[in-house]
Amino acid sequence: MEPTDDEEPNDLAWTQAADMLLPRAFPAAVVLDDGRVLVAGGISGTIPTRTTELYDPGSDSWAYGPDMTVPRVGHTATLLEDGTVLVCGGETGTGTTSSAELLDIGSGTALALPNMYFARSAHSALLLTDGKVIVTGGTDWVSGPWKQAEAYDPASHSWLPAGNMARSRLSFSLMMLDSGEALAVGGDPDGTSELFSPTDWAWHGLVGMVAKRYSHACSGLDDGTVLAAGGLVDGVALSSSERYDPDANEWAAAGAMDTTRARFTLCGLPDGRLVAAGSWSDGGDTATTEAFDGDEDAWAPAPDMNVARGGHACAAIDDGRIMVMGGVSGGTPTASAEVLGEQEVEPPPEECMEPEDIVPLVMAIAPELPGHSEHGFAAQLMAAQAYLDAGYIEECLEVMDAFYHHVRAFWQSGHMSEGAATTLYDAYAEVVTCLGGTVLPAFVGT
Repeated sequence: MEPTDDEEPNDLAWTQAADMLLPRAFPAAVVLDDGRVLVAGGISGTIPTRTTELYDPGSDSWAYGPDMTVPRVGHTATLLEDGTVLVCGGETGTGTTSSAELLDIGSGTALALPNMYFARSAHSALLLTDGKVIVTGGTDWVSGPWKQAEAYDPASHSWLPAGNMARSRLSFSLMMLDSGEALAVGGDPDGTSELFSPTDWAWHGLVGMVAKRYSHACSGLDDGTVLAAGGLVDGVALSSSERYDPDANEWAAAGAMDTTRARFTLCGLPDGRLVAAGSWSDGGDTATTEAFDGDEDAWAPAPDMNVARGGHACAAIDDGRIMVMGGVSGGTPTASAEVLGEQEVEPPPEECMEPEDIVPLVMAIAPELPGHSEHGFAAQLMAAQAYLDAGYIEECLEVMDAFYHHVRAFWQSGHMSEGAATTLYDAYAEVVTCLGGTVLPAFVGT
C-alpha cells in the first residue's frame, strides 16, 4: 500500500553519528575529494572559533583539522579544484572581517591570503567552471548589505572585481546552473533573483520571485531547475517553496512544506529527492524533516532527526547519505551529528501457517489414533484459529501450547507414532514462531 500524505516514507532513517569535538552553531562544511567532511568555525559556546575538524565516514570519527588564522562565523568555505579550501569573511568576535585564507588539509596548514575588497558576513561564495570563486553580497553591519561582487583567482592568489548585482543581498543563496551561470536567490527586500555570467563577467536577468525570503535554503534538482524553500520575511518563518526555470528565467510556486523553516538545510539524496531538515527562528528549533520530490512537485514527511536543530550544516557524503552536524539545539550550540540514508527494510515474511492448516495433518494420521480423538485435536486447533482471527494472539498461543502437550501425551502413551508426532510438532512450531511466541522444547528423543 502506498503511504498517504500523512504517513512517513519508510525507506529512510536517521542514525546518530559520533559527536563533533566541539559544539558548533552556524559552521561551514564541505566534502573533500577523499570523502571526508570538513567543518570550519561557527559559534562554540558563546564566541566564534577558529578550529576546524574532519569527519571520516568510514570510521565514524572526528579529528581536528588545521586552525584558521582567525575565528569565524557567518563565513563561507569553498572547495577548490586543487583540493584546498577557500575560507573568507565572517564575524570574528571583534567585528566583520575581509580576511581570507586557504586551508590545506594534506599539510594541516592555513595560508593567509590578501584581504577581500569588502568585509563580508552572511555573504555567498561559489566555485565557477573556470576555477575561480565568486563572492558576493553580505554586509559589514555598518554600511549596509553589499551588491558588489568579487572573485578569487587561485592562479594568482588575488581578488578581482566581479561587477555589481542589481540588488544588495544578505543571507541569500548562490547556485550553479547547468549553463555555468551563477544564480543569486533572495536575500533582498524585493524578493528577486539574478544571474552572473562568466562569459561577460556581468550580472543580468533580474526577475521577481513568488515570495520574498532570506535565511532560506536552495538546491538544484535533476531536471536543471532550482528549488528555493522556507526562509524569513520580516522575521516570520515561511513554509512556502518555489521553483526556478532557467530556460524561461522565471519562478513558479511549488508545494508548501508542512513546517515553517528558516536557517535550515536542504540536501539531495541519490534518488533526486531533496530533504529539508530542522529550523531555527523565533519559533525555536525542530527535529522534523520532509522530502521534496521534483517529479511530483510536492513534499512528503520524512523521519524526525534524533536532535532538534537549526543553524546547522549539511553535507551529501559520498556513500549516498546526508549528514547534518551542529547547529542550535535548545538555545545552545550542539556537537551532535547524524546521517540520513536508506534503511534496510526486512523482506516481508512468507505467509504464516495458521492453526487451521494443521487440521488436515491430524486427519491424515487419524487411523492410528484411538477412538475419534482426532476430533479433539481438530477442536483445539479451530479454537486457536478463532482467537487468531479475532486478534487475540496471546490466547491463540496458549491454546497452541495446550495442543503441543496433547500431542506429547499421545506420543508418550504410545497412541501416536514418532513420525506423526514429529510432523505435528513441526507444524505447531511453525505457527508459534510466526506469531512471535516461544516454541516449547522438542519431545522427540527426550
